[in-house]
Amino acid sequence: MLRPGSTAAQDVRIEAVFAAAATEDRIRGHLLNADAPGRQEILNVLLPRLFQLNREQFGDSAGIAATLAALEGAVRAADAAAAWEAFLALAERPGPNFGTWAI
Repeated sequence: MLRPGSTAAQDVRIEAVFAAAATEDRIRGHLLNADAPGRQEILNVLLPRLFQLNREQFGDSAGIAATLAALEGAVRAADAAAAWEAFLALAERPGPNFGTWAI
């Protein structure tokens, strides 16, 4: 069922933004806990999910891909400060991201 005044494409995009937000929340929790299993879930499950969402729902945005890659690199390097900064660029600030900061 469509939301009043929206198109099917808009509804799909809205659902994609909320899916991104839920995944970002999982990443946030793992970054705050700073444990190895959490890093592995970020690298093996959560970031691949966001890369796929970018490809499927956001036109394979180069900007979003670069933001995700920055987070991936920082998590792989176990650089907590850089990972947190990259996460903030992904989830908490305007920029090349999914726009979840606005909800």
